Amino acid sequence: MDLFNYRILPGGASKILRYLVILVAFVTTLHGFGQTSHTQKNGVKTRILLLLDASQSMYGVWHGERKYQVARQILGDVLDSLSQKPDVEVALRVYGHLKPFPPQDCNDT
Repeated sequence: MDLFNYRILPGGASKILRYLVILVAFVTTLHGFGQTSHTQKNGVKTRILLLLDASQSMYGVWHGERKYQVARQILGDVLDSLSQKPDVEVALRVYGHLKPFPPQDCNDT
């Protein structure tokens, strides 16, 4: 199965896969920058804001697991790897969980 061919994935799965690919690419890039001692010497911190969709759509099933569980596992792995870097600050913003289902709106954050 070609995971990057978004047309073959069910509705919400392509959205989560897109975010996960972007997140992995970003963290991989960050890892390369974290190897330099220049950042640690001048005290500059790298700040990362992670977004987590907690709306009802995340309770759909993707590859046999709930999308929310997959996202939590990946976020946990990313946070574990970033915890070893003293020059990185991480924030998490969750959206989609404050409004009842239905209706939902874009102001839920």
